Amino acid sequence: MNDLSYSDFSGALHQQSAGRRIPASGTVELTRRCPLSCVHCYNNLPMDDSEARSRELTFDEHRRILDEITEAGCLWLLYSGGETLARADFLEIYTYAKQKGLIITLFTNGTLLTADIADHLAEWRPFSIEITLYGRTPQTHDGVTGVPGSYEQCMRAVRLLRERRTPQLGPRGPFRLTRPRHLWVNLFAGYG
Repeated sequence: MNDLSYSDFSGALHQQSAGRRIPASGTVELTRRCPLSCVHCYNNLPMDDSEARSRELTFDEHRRILDEITEAGCLWLLYSGGETLARADFLEIYTYAKQKGLIITLFTNGTLLTADIADHLAEWRPFSIEITLYGRTPQTHDGVTGVPGSYEQCMRAVRLLRERRTPQLGPRGPFRLTRPRHLWVNLFAGYG
């Protein structure tokens, strides 16, 4: 048997599926609600916005969509938001997607991540979890999010996930990194 890197596997599968109109990957925005008020974001409705909550798909609707996309050949799925963890039924939706065999990436700002959620993600491992980090200091990060203390909440989430050795934890954000990547890696490495 020949070894094949993930990159080669992924590239070959995407190339083969593209010509046959197979939806190999997809993105689901679970909610538009978020506990932060980031200056750049269009997807940050208040957590208690009942109208926004009423427009979200139900768990059964998510299951139907997951059934349909996996039947059609989808393999990779990105969960985004708003804040993915804002939904009370996030773990049920996520676990159902994992049971369907999807390779999942999660985008989160980390503010709602608890030890119980981190434990669940360690048991039902995603392909990767990307936590939004807007700066190296609380002042910078909190200035972007508009929520004092959000930097510490983000770093707490990083610690919880690193303690459980969840995969490919890394920083993300809408801004280009202006410092060398090793500085970001060192920042995250200090929380393990």
